[in-house]
Amino acid sequence: MKSYLLTKDNIPRLCLMAVTAILITVTGILFHQSFIRILPLYVSLFVGVLQSRANRYASLLGGMNSILYALVYVYLGLYASACYAILFSFPLQIVTFILWSRRKQGESTTFRKLSWRARILVLLGYLTSFAILRAVLQAAGSSHQLLDNLTSLTGILISVLAMFAFVEYTWLMLPSGMLGIVLNFATMQTNPEQITYVKEKAAQACGVNVYPVGAVTEHLRGRELTDFAALKEAGAIALSDDGNNIDDANVMRDALIKARRQGMTILAHCEDTNMVGNRGVNEGSVSRQLGLEGRPAI
Repeated sequence: MKSYLLTKDNIPRLCLMAVTAILITVTGILFHQSFIRILPLYVSLFVGVLQSRANRYASLLGGMNSILYALVYVYLGLYASACYAILFSFPLQIVTFILWSRRKQGESTTFRKLSWRARILVLLGYLTSFAILRAVLQAAGSSHQLLDNLTSLTGILISVLAMFAFVEYTWLMLPSGMLGIVLNFATMQTNPEQITYVKEKAAQACGVNVYPVGAVTEHLRGRELTDFAALKEAGAIALSDDGNNIDDANVMRDALIKARRQGMTILAHCEDTNMVGNRGVNEGSVSRQLGLEGRPAI
């Protein structure tokens, strides 16, 4: 194993891994990242080196790392991703390591391709699972349901294809990584350290000034207020629950008082969800002519 990693072809990968590890460490120190949140990133670097060569030991190490990721996802309120990490990613990667070892070819395994019929069945299964999981996430009140759902299901699909050594899993690695990046940006509103990190990285990359807006309530649910002081210190210039209204008047009142003390503005989505319902048009002459129940014009 040691000689495999230190081959001439792997030197550039190892150098890149070392530089990235240093950047992660510096970022964690400067932006006060908790150690538990960045620990999986260190492990993922090493897993990535192994995956780049389709090394079967990547699955073994990746499975153990799934436990760490599950803890991070629970902290962020991403329940679907947490369940995926501990209930699917962990056992599937361990099984993958076992199966690849039985069909080993050097440090890797023997790969095969899905038939077109199998690809269609996989797509139908993916879409069905998406609909079911979306309903479950809505009932559980999970945050960022669409992104959480897509990221989790795509990860499961990659894990299953890789377990049976179908080469198609490699095609999904890039879109899966992009979904993960977008999900991290989406969780930025309620996590002050992510706001600071994104602002700093944007400035370093291309000199762009980012003006983040922090969330008023945890996970945009309209229940528990976020830490306005921490969000302001991290760089948030205003507060908003984006397209979600805060229906509880007491919560909104507390938010306004707290925001005033911090000298921050709340950008409110002024809409009573109980009155709006699922109506698609505003109440008025047009809605009456069309025979549609409209949203009250107040």
